[in-house]
Formats: sequence, C-alpha cells, structure tokens
Amino acid sequence: TPKSQISPRLGIAHPISDRTKIHFAYGHFFQNPPYAYLYNRLNYDMRVLSPVFGDPDMEAEKTVAYEVGLTHQFSPAFLGRFNAFYKDITNLVGTRYYAPYAEDAPERYVGYTLLINEDYAFSKGVEINLDYNPTSMITAILSYTYSIAKGSASYAAEQYPGSIETTTLYHLDFDRTHGLNIYGSLRSGKNQGLKMFDRHPFEKSDIGFVFKTSSGTPYTPYGRSIGLVEINSLRMPSTYSLDVVLGKRFSLGGKLSARSFLEIQNLTNAANVISIFTTTGEPDYTLSPGHSEEYMNNPANFGPPRTFRLGLALDWR
Repeated sequence: TPKSQISPRLGIAHPISDRTKIHFAYGHFFQNPPYAYLYNRLNYDMRVLSPVFGDPDMEAEKTVAYEVGLTHQFSPAFLGRFNAFYKDITNLVGTRYYAPYAEDAPERYVGYTLLINEDYAFSKGVEINLDYNPTSMITAILSYTYSIAKGSASYAAEQYPGSIETTTLYHLDFDRTHGLNIYGSLRSGKNQGLKMFDRHPFEKSDIGFVFKTSSGTPYTPYGRSIGLVEINSLRMPSTYSLDVVLGKRFSLGGKLSARSFLEIQNLTNAANVISIFTTTGEPDYTLSPGHSEEYMNNPANFGPPRTFRLGLALDWR
C-alpha cells in the first residue's frame, strides 16, 4: 500500500555574545528498509529449509534526532565546539518466526520467518571539538566523543528465527564508548622554515599526523559451559593508530609543479585487535577443541601493520 510520512525539521542558532553562540536542532527522518528485505522470496516457497520471507508492506524506519550545542571563540586562534545529541530509532527491520502446525492446516508442516518492523535502538552522547590555528603554517584539531548505542538487535537477522519480540536493550555490536582523534600539521611556504647557510632547505614542505584511539566494541562471551550469558556484556581491547605524512613541493617550470610525499600508516606498528575468540576474549587463543596453532594465530584478527607509501602528485596551475 502507498506510504506517506511527515518529516518536521527545526533548527535554531542564536549568538549570546560576540564570541559565543548556541544552537538547537530537532528532526524526524525516515528511510525505506533495504529492498532485499522487502522483496525476499515473495514466491513463498515452503519447500526450502527454514524459509525467510520479505514484506513489501513494511513501514519506513524512523529516527527522531535531537542536538544542542555551544560554540565559543576562546581567542582568534582557538575555537571550541561542544554538542550533545540523542537519536531514537524505531521500526528497524527484525525477524518473527512462525512455527509449523498440523492440526488446522495439515499442508503447512514447515516453519517460516517473516522480516518485519520490530527492532528499536537509541544512541546518545557528547562531542568536543577544539580547533587551534595560531598561524597559516600550523593547524591542530582535537575531537572527542563519548557515546552509547543500545538496541534490541545490531542487525536484522540477529534474532533469527526470532519467535518472540525482544524487549531487552544491550550495547550494539558497533558501540564504542570513547573516541579520540587528534590531527596536526605544519606547513612552510616559499622562503619559510628553518634557515641554514642563507637558504631554506625545508621551504614548501609539510608534515602532518593523525592519532586515533577508541574503546573496543562489545561481544558476547561463549556461554555453553556457564549457562545463560548477557548479550555483548564484554568488550574487545581498545585500539589506537598514529599515521604520519611528510611532503615537499617543488616547481617543474611554468604552471607545472609536483609534490613528493611519504605516508607512514600505523607508525608504532600497534597490534590492534579487531576479532577475538569468544571462549577466551583473546585474538590468538581459543578453548574450543580441535583447532591448530595456525588457526588460532590468524593475522586477520589484527588490524593492518605499519605500512609505507611513497608517492608523487603533479599539479597544473
């Protein structure tokens, strides 16, 4: 059937001094479920094992978002932005299982699952952004986020077969409580930078770095030997990385110039854990029997190692 929605949006910004302003935003946002969920197996073939059927009459997923923030210019070179947000998400796609029965309809002896609007999630948090630009040569940016994302399911098929609608809210698979990013760069123009023997060897050069760190994502411990466990009750280790880029620009004559650069990703060669064995919480050891050392020492359980990239960019101006 045809669907229609009203999506009100409201945004207000107001200066409270020559250096400070506040803002508030509120809005309703709608998004159609993925078409793969709407039109999955619409032939309703019961001859396959545990069929999953879509529903082209599903409602749109709905997000109600709030944000309030303050921006303050501490000095001509130092700017701060502080925001708090909340998102309420309903009508997320989930699954509902219908068991087979034989008394009223002997021909339906196969249980099936429907994709329906049943899941719920919310996220809330605060953001702090600090920008520092004392000169045209120096830039520094710090961004910190504290957030919580909870819901009844992290993805549509998580509750499969899903015989009842869940009301338990837990930290979603992608929830990261703390996130910190720091960016800095130093640039020099013509006849700028360190002077040696009446020359500027580092003119038209640049150096920059990006430091990222965040909390680990949650996971559900393996609980067959200890009974019922709480979903996503433990977390993987936190991660961090430091990327550095060095560059130098030089003229090739006329309007043609070039910039050579060296990028070093994960400078400290940090072994960031991106996947673990749920029996131990470790990336390289499991208590499940029958696995070899090679299986447990899977390099895919760690993020990329230190990487070097050397390049040359040409500009025509």
